Amino acid sequence: MKFKVDLESNNNLKNKEEANSLEPSNTTWLLSLCVMTIISVFLAVPLSSASPREGRYKRVLPALLLFSLYLGLLIASRGVSDLSTLNQITSMAFIHFAFLIIAFYLYFRTDQRA
Repeated sequence: MKFKVDLESNNNLKNKEEANSLEPSNTTWLLSLCVMTIISVFLAVPLSSASPREGRYKRVLPALLLFSLYLGLLIASRGVSDLSTLNQITSMAFIHFAFLIIAFYLYFRTDQRA
């Protein structure tokens, strides 16, 4: 998930990057992106379904806004440096849980309409 391309090879830089990759905040962020990918699939299915006579682009703007809000909230919770690692994990878990509830609500609401 994290790959930095460097044109100049320097051993000091490699040792510094290896030390940074073990930080808990980096690990939390990488796991958060993995969870976001899975939840995004659950969000995308109900947001992309459209009837044959309905315009497909009618669904694009709400989906883009929802995904932008999701990613923005995760970035904001990561960017707050005042929080301890446990509070960052809690805030990210709360954001994931909220969007998982939204995904299941949209899925079952769409399923009941059909």
